[in-house]
Amino acid sequence: MDLEDKDYPHIPNEILFNRYRGGDLKAFNELLKRMKGLIYTLIMSYVHNHAQADEIFQEVFFKVCKNKDQFRESVSFKSWLVTITKNTCIDQLRRKKHAYKMDSLDGHNDDDRPALSEKIATPDPTPDENLAIQIENKELEDLLKQLPAEQSETFYLKVVMEMTFEEIGTSMDCSSNTAKSRYRYALDTLRGIVKRKKLLEKAV
Repeated sequence: MDLEDKDYPHIPNEILFNRYRGGDLKAFNELLKRMKGLIYTLIMSYVHNHAQADEIFQEVFFKVCKNKDQFRESVSFKSWLVTITKNTCIDQLRRKKHAYKMDSLDGHNDDDRPALSEKIATPDPTPDENLAIQIENKELEDLLKQLPAEQSETFYLKVVMEMTFEEIGTSMDCSSNTAKSRYRYALDTLRGIVKRKKLLEKAV
């Protein structure tokens, strides 16, 4: 069945990718349109350098095209893409001999990067979440450095990549319940730090 351009934005990622595997280039263009912002943001969390990020971005989608037949329909496309991106970033950093820890989200000021503090908001934020939203982007990223690596990465995939816990579990090779626990631990720790910060400010 032929699809019109207006139909593509409503098709799930997995179906689009399968259509691309069958030769539909419009399907790939739609996936690229959907994912390029999130993937570029994830890459920037590793390298903090636009030239290097551009290089990795191209390599990621080269690998996607090269390995398209390895995609399993039982796995979400976003999870598969995130895994490829993470592995490509790590390989690139190793080749360039850069030291990087997963629990370190460097606090560079970059107007092209979305504020993590803006991503914490929910449709009905709790008072604790409202406190977190008030923190500036750099402050929040500095706080994330205090989290264990697995919690920091889980938090990042959840609030920035907007992945489900099932997708995070697949990407991090753990169960969805484990991913959910790590996220809750991370959020609880951040909330506690925010509360203490606010109390100290009032005491001054």
